[in-house]
Amino acid sequence: MWSIVAAIIAAFLSSFLTTIFASRRYRDERAWDRKASAYAEVISGIKKSIRYSETFQEMYESRDNGDYESILSVLLDESKAAKIDVEKTTDSHYIFLSEKAINKIETYLYDDSHLLPELSSEELAEEDTLKNKQLLKELVEISQQELSHSSSHLYRHVLQLHSRIKKTLKTFKTWIKRP
Repeated sequence: MWSIVAAIIAAFLSSFLTTIFASRRYRDERAWDRKASAYAEVISGIKKSIRYSETFQEMYESRDNGDYESILSVLLDESKAAKIDVEKTTDSHYIFLSEKAINKIETYLYDDSHLLPELSSEELAEEDTLKNKQLLKELVEISQQELSHSSSHLYRHVLQLHSRIKKTLKTFKTWIKRP
């Protein structure tokens, strides 16, 4: 009789712990996915901004000023739209981005101190491109750090603990079954 009660308790405890660990793993993986998505969206917006700055630089350097004013206004509008996308993404994914990443993004969005009034349009585009590329590099590094050591270490320890509990319960069951 005691062996049946012990087996039921062991089975209940094992299933309870398995459910807890599985749901925790699911939540951790889901959070990791959302964090990865947030970084990917922000990085994509910054890449768009870099493309517009580089296109402007190429156009300026080639001196092919056929319809310069209309092309410039389109590029500036697209660059502003890319910054707005980065800002919206940052706002909507705020809790998934690290504080360091948010500070870098906010500096990118709101600090135009590198755009000095005495610079020519070409120099402004070059400065903007350099600033964007630097931010891109920093965000890629931050995202790699953030995403590489997610809950993987914790999860591995939880799995080890889970297997130890199962072994202990198995040993306990065999011990109770002995006459």
